[in-house]
Amino acid sequence: MDEFTLFLQRVGENIKRLRKLNELTQTELAEKTNRPQSSIARVETATYEDASLSILYQLSNALGMSLSDLIAIAEGKKTSQKSEDAKKQKFETKWERTKSRVDRLNESERDWIADLVEVGLKGLRKR
Repeated sequence: MDEFTLFLQRVGENIKRLRKLNELTQTELAEKTNRPQSSIARVETATYEDASLSILYQLSNALGMSLSDLIAIAEGKKTSQKSEDAKKQKFETKWERTKSRVDRLNESERDWIADLVEVGLKGLRKR
């Protein structure tokens, strides 16, 4: 497999990961970019023969990331501070929403969630 194909695979994998982080389906992302859902699927699986900068630009913007950062990630480079700040803000928003939901649970349900989080964190630390 040539280097360009590998690069397109990494870009496609990153688009898919970002789409899922944004809790979007391929159809929803297609609607945001005025592209057919099949185009999104082909970009994500690197089977899009003419993956132009235009579609990659539209996808990266719809996912809240600059095209340069999308490419930098695919090349294994560091992203801009703006992108890092946006990721941090998105995490903090999700975290606040999750805390709000947990606060509405009864005590035994909160204990169960706390135990579940602890098990998950132990698993992450082992990586």
